[in-house]
Amino acid sequence: MSYNPEIHHRHTIRLKGYDYSKEGLYFITFCVKDREYILGKIVEEYDDSLLRYQQKIMILNEAGEIARRCWMSISQHFPNVLLHEFVIMPNHVHGIIEIVENISHSGPTDIILNNDGRIDMDYAGAKNVKT
Repeated sequence: MSYNPEIHHRHTIRLKGYDYSKEGLYFITFCVKDREYILGKIVEEYDDSLLRYQQKIMILNEAGEIARRCWMSISQHFPNVLLHEFVIMPNHVHGIIEIVENISHSGPTDIILNNDGRIDMDYAGAKNVKT
């Protein structure tokens, strides 16, 4: 469904006069054009031992993998931005970024990814990302 101001009645949630380039944590959302489901699909995972569906999981396709790699490389392009949790959905990406004034470490450090592809937060002060 495309945006219709008569139905959706959207308004900004931004604070008037707030400088969003200031240090802090920000929850951000990226939406796919026309909200098309192009980043992957959600499937139910069946648990044979319980004989039922246990959970829904997101399976990234090629476009979803590109979105994941782009997210993971944000700190390479913006060294004053730290990445926190994020999730890729079929037609949008949610994430938390942290803008910091200075990152105090000596030389580039690599962010290590956990087995599930998320950043190991022990390395949150790093600015290079390895995927």
